[in-house]
This record gives sequence, C-alpha cells and structure tokens, in this order.
Amino acid sequence: MTPIRTVLCPVDFSTSSRRELALATQICQRTGARLVLHHDLESVPPPCLGAGWMWSESHASEEQAKQAHAERVLAELMGQLPPGLTVESKISKAPLGDSILYLADRLPSDLIVMATHDGRTPDHEPVTERIVLRARCPVLTTRDAGDRIVLPDLGPRCKNRIPVLVPIDGTEHALRALHYAFELGDFFPFDFELLCVEGRICWDDLRHGTRFNVREHREQRLESARQRLHEMIPIRLEPRTRVAVRLGPAAGEILRHAQERGIQLILLGLHAKSVWARLLSGATSCEILHQSICPVWFVSEVAARHSRRPIAELATAATA
Repeated sequence: MTPIRTVLCPVDFSTSSRRELALATQICQRTGARLVLHHDLESVPPPCLGAGWMWSESHASEEQAKQAHAERVLAELMGQLPPGLTVESKISKAPLGDSILYLADRLPSDLIVMATHDGRTPDHEPVTERIVLRARCPVLTTRDAGDRIVLPDLGPRCKNRIPVLVPIDGTEHALRALHYAFELGDFFPFDFELLCVEGRICWDDLRHGTRFNVREHREQRLESARQRLHEMIPIRLEPRTRVAVRLGPAAGEILRHAQERGIQLILLGLHAKSVWARLLSGATSCEILHQSICPVWFVSEVAARHSRRPIAELATAATA
C-alpha cells in the first residue's frame, strides 16, 4: 500500500464538511500525514456568455468578497485543529470536480476525504461519484444522514475496535481493495468482516437441480463462498476477521448487513468499466455511496492501478 502522506479534504463550510474534516484530521493524526483543506469558489463565467465575456467591477468585487470570506473561514478551521498537525489550505476557482481531481494529482494526495453532495457538473454527473471513479487515490466519503449518521473514531486515542465491512465479489479490483483494507489494519484498530453476496438462485443451481435438490446445491455454493473468503485472510489477521455470505441483491444486502452488524466503515473496490456505464441507474457502488449511514472508503480501479503492485503479488500477500 502507498503510505498515506497527504490527505486532501474539500470543504464547503457545511455541516457535512465538518464531519469529513473530523475524519480527515483523525487519519492525519494517526498516520502523520499532512492535511490539505480545499475550498472551491466555482467562479467560472457562464458558458452561454462565450469567451468574450468579461468580469464587471461588480463581479470582481463579489469575487474578492468570496475569496476573503473563504480565506477567513479556512483560517478559522485550521485554528481549531489539534496542535502538531501539518495543515495547509488551497482555494480554487474552477468547476468543483475538475479542481479536486487536478489538486489531488498535483499534491499528490494519497487519500481524498469528502462529503457526498447532490451537486452536478456541467455534464450532469454527480461530483462525488466522479471523484470516486476518476481519482488516482482512494476516496473516503461520508454523507449527511441526520441523527442516523455513524462516524468511526479513527483518532490515535481510540481504544475501541472499529468494525469494517469489505464486500468481496471475486474480481481483481475486489482483491486489490481487500489487500488495501488489510494493510490499513496495520495502522488502524480495524476488525474486518468479509462479505460475499450471492444471488438467491443461479443457472448452476438450476442445472444441477436435475440431479439433487436446488436448495442443497445452493447451500453448497454458499459454503464454497465462505471457504474462499477464509482462504483470503492473512494469518496475522485471522483473530480480527470474520466472514459472512448473504443471498439477495448486492447493494441491499451489503447495507442491511452493515446495519445489523453495527458496521462503522465500508471499504469497497470499484470497477470503473462496469460501474461507469450504470452509475446513474442504480449500480451497487452508487447505492452504497448514497444510502450508507457510515462512511465508505472507495478503492477504484484507477486508484488500484496506481498502487503499482501486480495482482499475483497481492494474491500471495493476502495469505501471508
């Protein structure tokens, strides 16, 4: 795993951004990473006015006021952070999604911590989903779930174990996310639950139904899934890891399991090719992003590629 040296935290000064800042701060305290607060003014000329449109004095004055306000609030936030933390701030004036991705590459950041918003980019793509998919580093998201919000204590003084759910579907990106999760377990007091969600019935069940009961074959399929999960657990983490298998729609069962088990963090691998085409039509990752009451730590295919670690090495390390 690439060490977490820089954490980028975009803030819009809302209640949700205060929560994400608390998570980012605790991560930096535990890992020794520097924290970069980022606020975007989104001051770009309306596209319908064309390239020849110029700022008037009133617009310029308004932008100066926004800039001064942002600087003041960022300074106040930085002043409230724990002493000893390495922190800096950045202000940008560009479409929000573009500015976050650009800054994440330039720093470069090893983790982005951000709140889930319904804001849209010019091409109508939700900003958070865009960051999750395109960022070259993992992204930790949290959303405003009112009184139901679940926030783990990631700070260095945390004495309690934190239950973390890692859904596994047998794909390469899921294996990379699992290895990333296990390496995080060396820095954070995580207890892991590996979850495989199987369909209630599959073609293989029906194909074998002519020889023995479909229900029996399904039980064999579930037991086989449990065994595969057990084989993925490193010896050093066996006391801290449990496995589970559920039947039903993936997103619904993941969220239900998280609620029933008191999960405080979900760590999810993300396959850009499969999710990108279905992101706005109910993909598993999209549902979890917008419905989970606990934070979701995404490890996208793009971020996994930048880990520069071959999948064969990950498979070996997973059982070490």
